[in-house]
Amino acid sequence: MIENEMKLDDPATRRDLKNHPTNAQLDASLRQVMLHIDSTFAQVMLHVDSTVAQHANAILEGVRDTIRGLDDRYRDLPARVTKLEATVFSPPPKRKRKAG
Repeated sequence: MIENEMKLDDPATRRDLKNHPTNAQLDASLRQVMLHIDSTFAQVMLHVDSTVAQHANAILEGVRDTIRGLDDRYRDLPARVTKLEATVFSPPPKRKRKAG
């Protein structure tokens, strides 16, 4: 058996209890751990927010590029449609009457 190990049947002595932290010490230590966890969690959340924002901006820029490509492709469409309409729907040429 280890020298400092007690059997469960043996009651704790004052000497044994001096080697263990008090409830107040445990509470203070637990508060410090909780503050550290809270601080770390806040830092992680800031990093996650920043990362998500970067990804969202990258996706948005990709969508903008796609739309810009479509806009460029059809930029001259109104002029082409006007020209096509003029050709297809123009009035038939007038016939010259024969003199006679």
